[in-house]
Amino acid sequence: MVVSDDHAGLVAAIGEVIPEAARQRCYMPS
Repeated sequence: MVVSDDHAGLVAAIGEVIPEAARQRCYMPS
């Protein structure tokens, strides 16, 4: 499982390096 923000490059890299990983978006209210 990978927890990250919704940065397009990061999402793409995670999908390429660990395609089977579940991903959860991290949300930090301001």
